[in-house]
Amino acid sequence: MGSKAIRTCISCSEEKYKPELLRFVNVDGEVVFDLKQKLEGRGAYLCFDKGCFKKATKKNLFAKNFKCELRENISFIKLVKHVRETYKRYLYTLMRVNITSKNIIEGIFNVKNSLMNDKAFLCLFPSDVSNNSKAKLTNLIIRKKVPFYYVEDKKSVAMNIHRPIRGAYAVVNKQLASVMIDVLEKIKELKNWI
Repeated sequence: MGSKAIRTCISCSEEKYKPELLRFVNVDGEVVFDLKQKLEGRGAYLCFDKGCFKKATKKNLFAKNFKCELRENISFIKLVKHVRETYKRYLYTLMRVNITSKNIIEGIFNVKNSLMNDKAFLCLFPSDVSNNSKAKLTNLIIRKKVPFYYVEDKKSVAMNIHRPIRGAYAVVNKQLASVMIDVLEKIKELKNWI
């Protein structure tokens, strides 16, 4: 089975490989996004598409797919926020684990060194990073053609990754950077939907 399994979007009825779709399950009458696709129970699959999210919520397709009553019909906005928050928690988990394993470098000085030595594949800035700190890295990031994203404010990031407050982060593992960029793009797109 695994990655070769085919599933159908409950909204548009398009068939795709399982990893290409988002999986949701019914947990005690609530629609829950199953990011890792490992939760027990009947799954409902959706394309990562605004139209599919809207149709699934408007037509109550989760309850129909689960063949049971849900506590409440989930709204489009609530579903989008739930999926976005799940991706954000996953991003912070990736950061926390990979800072410990040295796949992510933290702090302006260390990030600058990783960029100068062509070791950075992705840079992250807290949304409230100072202009001075940003200026120290922006030209180097652009010159080295390293993708960069803004995350939440410094305090929120520090609390979520259980680390001291920092002004910048650099991902020095190419595969991890690719995974994180995918997650960051999804978070950004979901924010634009509402």
